[in-house]
Amino acid sequence: MKLYIRDKSPQYEFGAPVGEEKEEVMDVDVVFVATGYMRNVHEELLCDARALMKGGAREGAKWEVSRDYRVQFAEGKVSEDAGVWLQGCCESTHGVSRFI
Repeated sequence: MKLYIRDKSPQYEFGAPVGEEKEEVMDVDVVFVATGYMRNVHEELLCDARALMKGGAREGAKWEVSRDYRVQFAEGKVSEDAGVWLQGCCESTHGVSRFI
């Protein structure tokens, strides 16, 4: 079977022309699309900052993340021009992450 891949992300690679797409054709026997994994290392990494979290004192509270992957802190706890952004930890709200 042939797998056709159109990658529209080369503009993020060093030296790639802006807007250039890469196309690749691969001969494959099977394609796996994996979802449902748990990636929550940010909960451990940010454990010492729980006092800054919305509902951080609540048992079982989890970090909330906005659409731009920014960790949501409780109102007035962190300066507006500061923040933490996550990559690969938001599949429940943002879909599956891409790992290279």
